[in-house]
Amino acid sequence: MREQSTPTRPAQILDRLVTNFANDYRFATFHALPLSLPTRLGYLPRKYAAILQNRREVRFLGNPFRYDNRLMPALLQAYPGEIAALDRHVRFATSARVMDVGANVGQFGFVLKTFFPHLELVSFEPNPAAFDCLRVNAAQHQGWRVFPFGLAPHSQSSDFFVVEGKSAQGSVFPENAAVNLLGGDPRRIQVRLEHLSDEFLTAQTIPRQYDFVKVDVEGFERDVLASLDCIRWRYMYLELSVTRTGSTPIADVIALVTRTTGKRPRVVFQQDIAPGTSHIDVVLASD
Repeated sequence: MREQSTPTRPAQILDRLVTNFANDYRFATFHALPLSLPTRLGYLPRKYAAILQNRREVRFLGNPFRYDNRLMPALLQAYPGEIAALDRHVRFATSARVMDVGANVGQFGFVLKTFFPHLELVSFEPNPAAFDCLRVNAAQHQGWRVFPFGLAPHSQSSDFFVVEGKSAQGSVFPENAAVNLLGGDPRRIQVRLEHLSDEFLTAQTIPRQYDFVKVDVEGFERDVLASLDCIRWRYMYLELSVTRTGSTPIADVIALVTRTTGKRPRVVFQQDIAPGTSHIDVVLASD
């Protein structure tokens, strides 16, 4: 197997600029969900002003959004497209309840609740700095509960690694916390991980049934899936590690889900693995 070369810093910067301008175009021409032209075009100058002035809040989709990553305003505009793509499988309009594991500062939930405010949303985020932003963002939407811990097969305290201002890649694995970043060293903190046992779910009044579960945990997918043994869901969306520490083949995911739920899921979407890819997106259905 040929070893992949690591892109140089100028190449990484150029790639991100190209991606940014492509996202601008897609957002400006976005029609898959109800989003007016003034809303779309009005966001672009606010986005660049927030980045250039190094702000930590930007108005997006009609509400202020709090974050810790200077470049988050550039990332936000991709989420309506992501949710529209998922909606083709899940049909959020006829769904009732969603779980978000690895919610970070709430970018996925914030956009989801904007377009589908009827959804009951439960989010988990173990990183205290990210959770502070998540809590503020969730407070603007009714029916969105947030919890300051991650998920694991056994309740425990755990090392967790973050790069300052880059909490979206926080991970139990230090190398995953810094993958593809242009700078910054991972810092070790302690976080709480919980097993969603019947007793814990009852004590926290967390529901057991979900139409959709999102898992984005930077290489910790196996452990999170093992923690969901008391949870039942119709669809699951995983950011599945490929080259990062903790990589989990899709066959192992299917086997683990089958053991924990008693039902073999089917793959309704699987992203192709491109050169240099650290993760792929997978959507499973339990029916």
